[in-house]
Amino acid sequence: MRHSYDREADAIYIHLSEEPYSWGQDLDDARRLDFGPSGKPRGIELLGVSSGVDSTDLPEQEVVESLLGRLGIKLYATGSPAATRRSAGGQRIEPGSEG
Repeated sequence: MRHSYDREADAIYIHLSEEPYSWGQDLDDARRLDFGPSGKPRGIELLGVSSGVDSTDLPEQEVVESLLGRLGIKLYATGSPAATRRSAGGQRIEPGSEG
């Protein structure tokens, strides 16, 4: 799975297909899905990745989580920033216990 990381913007773009861009949908302020003419997701834009990523409702969620884990990006277990998160190694991180 191809990805692009912009350190200055603290953002990552995950390419799901080579289909051309047709339209996009914001899931929230930090997550956007891009779609191709077929209506299938073609890419995922994630902002503020150094703070962790909410993987809820992302297409190809397990594959995306695996990629983010290999990149050392923390994963939220749910959509709430105060919720339990998972570290890059898949361990649960309780709020306030990060160091």
